[in-house]
Amino acid sequence: MKKLSLVKAESLIFLKSLGLAPEPLLIFDRLPLKDNLFTELKKAGFYEGQEITVRFAFPQIMEMPRSVILKSFNEVDAFIKKYFRKSSLIIIHPFVRALYVGTLYFAGQKIFINIIKSGIWEPSVAKNCDIFIFEKDKVVIYRYKKPRITYWPQGRRLEKKIINPLDKKEIENLSKIFFQNKDILFSIKKFPKMILEFIITPAQKLIGMELEYPKGKNLFIPPQSPSENLKIIKRYKDIEKWDRQKDLLLSITVFRRDRDKFLDLVKKIKPFKKEVFVEYGLLSHPAILLREQGINTKPYMADYEIIKHQIN
Repeated sequence: MKKLSLVKAESLIFLKSLGLAPEPLLIFDRLPLKDNLFTELKKAGFYEGQEITVRFAFPQIMEMPRSVILKSFNEVDAFIKKYFRKSSLIIIHPFVRALYVGTLYFAGQKIFINIIKSGIWEPSVAKNCDIFIFEKDKVVIYRYKKPRITYWPQGRRLEKKIINPLDKKEIENLSKIFFQNKDILFSIKKFPKMILEFIITPAQKLIGMELEYPKGKNLFIPPQSPSENLKIIKRYKDIEKWDRQKDLLLSITVFRRDRDKFLDLVKKIKPFKKEVFVEYGLLSHPAILLREQGINTKPYMADYEIIKHQIN
């Protein structure tokens, strides 16, 4: 696999070869005629009434919509016709219900994992991820100690929910899932610097959603503690009270529709800071936007505790 701008689709083909991709999976490189689309959906194993997701890969950086749940072939066809752009690829797979979502990446022989309990595969709204660092049969967990907000699908809407920190049983189960899949996961390592976005389903199945080439430096680091001079940005207007010297912690929930507003905030930071503390996961939408603008992101240590776990 080459380092192409359409890596989302190509990475799914590779993940499918490992048995990690959503199944069934269809990828089109052009807009299909309605009858041909329906034929290919049936041939691949899709059926009417099934919950289906459609997303796109595009050669440039472009915010293209991703469906939440489509329940008929007609809805799939209408969504594709509405949002398809020339040179994009169409990716179709079943809607995957997520108990956890996260990212997985390598530093030497260590596996770093950002993970959060969530009802949707939507890292743009995920904050305060737990961090698992695996080395051989040992794992160090940076567990977030406070309740936090995540979003769960309710029909076509997203419902905000408060979830509690990971408990001991969850930590043991997650460690077991990653350890059992470690040989397959290390197959990804032959593509240097690529990061896996994944889901763990309620049935405890690990599913890879795509591989990414993240931007920025010093990505593979555990949470850090800032100096005492810290300005927390919880609302966009908070930046007006920043003295342009203190360390910054960005703690704003950023949806994809907030892109321009968030980039305006980044423009006010960029002349004065080359790195900021964030509560976002590595591949969350705000973290990506920051790194695209040349600002490195560092996980924030406060409100975490360190747990060491031996895998039997």
